[in-house]
Amino acid sequence: MHLLVDADVTPDAPSGVRVHRSRHAERRVDGLHWPWRTRVEETILDLAETGTIDDVTALLGRAFQRGKTTEVTLRALLHGRSRHRRRRLLDDVLSDVAVGAESAVELRFLRDVERAHGLPTGRRQVVTTIGGVRLRDVAYDEQQVLVELDGRLSHDGEDRVRDGVRDRRSATRAWLTVRAFWRDVAGTPCELTAELGEVLQTRGWDGAPNPCRRLGCAVGG
Repeated sequence: MHLLVDADVTPDAPSGVRVHRSRHAERRVDGLHWPWRTRVEETILDLAETGTIDDVTALLGRAFQRGKTTEVTLRALLHGRSRHRRRRLLDDVLSDVAVGAESAVELRFLRDVERAHGLPTGRRQVVTTIGGVRLRDVAYDEQQVLVELDGRLSHDGEDRVRDGVRDRRSATRAWLTVRAFWRDVAGTPCELTAELGEVLQTRGWDGAPNPCRRLGCAVGG
């Protein structure tokens, strides 16, 4: 358990309790809940002090998806935390989450696949109804290509069936669905880019992906 107290208070913490002292403790508390707790935005910034970029992205994605906070609110609070050890990371991640990258795998796809290799900019987190099914990941509208990203390490049978049904229904509207998994995006982003670039070209894209800065990038110049 984590306990936030005013800076001039020095309690004896019982076993299992970690005490955090702050000159702004009162301002960070959400007084509308009981027991009192820190506000969602303050909690997010506290948790973002530790963990990986994937942890921070997942945390922000969940908060934005559930309507718990906004980019503007978090940036304003972050501005007041001049000593936050992850200020630069949060600033970058907030921008990407704001354009629709709401999970670690989506953020990696945006940065390491799409941006790093000069692919077209896909439409993100916009609900599209195709055959009564909602598709939310990345859509390349001109080419009618959907990229479905799965960040789970496993993919059970029931989910695979549901995904297959969704793919078939989108195909009835001339949309092609490309599926990419965590190991593709995080492990072999250049190979994924090369394949996706070819798919987009067959669907009318007149450009070509560029090699990224990775040594031995699989995308040809």
